[in-house]
Amino acid sequence: MQLIVRRVKKKGASREVAQEAVSGDLIGIQEAKDCTPEQLKINEFNSGIYCFNTPQLLESITKLQTNNTQNEYYLTDVIKILYNNGHTISGHCIDTVYEILGANTQEELDNLNKQAEKLFSQD
Repeated sequence: MQLIVRRVKKKGASREVAQEAVSGDLIGIQEAKDCTPEQLKINEFNSGIYCFNTPQLLESITKLQTNNTQNEYYLTDVIKILYNNGHTISGHCIDTVYEILGANTQEELDNLNKQAEKLFSQD
């Protein structure tokens, strides 16, 4: 299982943070609201882009629980479930946040196009 992560300078600022095991593998994703002070020091955030093994995902979804501050089911809990079942979770760290941003309006799309032009003109 793989996901795309991004390192940020301001720790604890993102809506979700990835926890790293000693091995460097990802072991879970935690909503900032549910983080411990130690977890808030992690400077990686979840992009929401995943590549799952379908049978593993479907099995893991049946184990989701609502034991969090929001009392909601979090798809991101699948990462910890997979890790606890012995699967390796790896993250691909991107260079710039613009690689994963989306646009919902024409204005947002125009802004992304401007940022892409700046990035490509630096080459």
